[in-house]
Amino acid sequence: SFLFLFLSLCFLLTVNRSLDYRTEVLLWKDTAEKSPDKGLVLNNLATAYMGAKMLGEAERELAAALRLNPNQSDSYANLGHIYFQRKKWTQAIKNFSLAIALGTDKPDTYYFSGLAWIRQKAYLKAIPFLQQAVSMRPDKAHYHFDLGDAYRHIKFFDEALIEFRQTLQIQPEHPQAQNNIGFIFWNLKAYEKSEIEFKKALSINYKLPEIHYNLAVIYLKKNHIADAVFHLKQVLKLQPENTTAKNLLDYALRKVRK
Repeated sequence: SFLFLFLSLCFLLTVNRSLDYRTEVLLWKDTAEKSPDKGLVLNNLATAYMGAKMLGEAERELAAALRLNPNQSDSYANLGHIYFQRKKWTQAIKNFSLAIALGTDKPDTYYFSGLAWIRQKAYLKAIPFLQQAVSMRPDKAHYHFDLGDAYRHIKFFDEALIEFRQTLQIQPEHPQAQNNIGFIFWNLKAYEKSEIEFKKALSINYKLPEIHYNLAVIYLKKNHIADAVFHLKQVLKLQPENTTAKNLLDYALRKVRK
């Protein structure tokens, strides 16, 4: 059947991808054995290990690379990515900062440094790194989105709107950016505009419960109870355990019965 063929194809693609990573590891291992005193080779072997999710082995090779060349920015950046994947934000930032101090030209180093600050809710500290990432690669939608979200958290709404709109310019089908624009208008008490933006977000992705929830809150605010009930029921279809939506639905239904 079509389904069987599709699943088989997915399996083959997955197997082939893992073989690619294994092949890359083997190639760089062979190169490293022939050139054990080349820091760049060890860094590339570490990068191959990272692609294969072998983080312990990657960390070992990066330590060896930095012993050979302590000024290799890529090795510090790779260590930062390893610590980021382990959710060790402070160590990730420390290594990203060393890579930046050594003159890295990789925008992802700045971007993930910003994300590591965001994971700690340090939005003000995140912003300069995300700004730098955006200036280096203005074509990356997710760079603009995360910068916009950092601005949103500190209530720099004008700056956030610029970044979310830039996100949508690059990636028009980005429901979170559209939803966040609606959220900003809600905070500014521009409820009509907020409703319009939430509806746009819903037209991009109907299955995001937070958008239905936001529309329900708008409709409760406007006393459009039937519309609020509809969207709260959609939230509970997608998130049956959402107690806030359950409580709001009970409240809305009580208003309908009055």
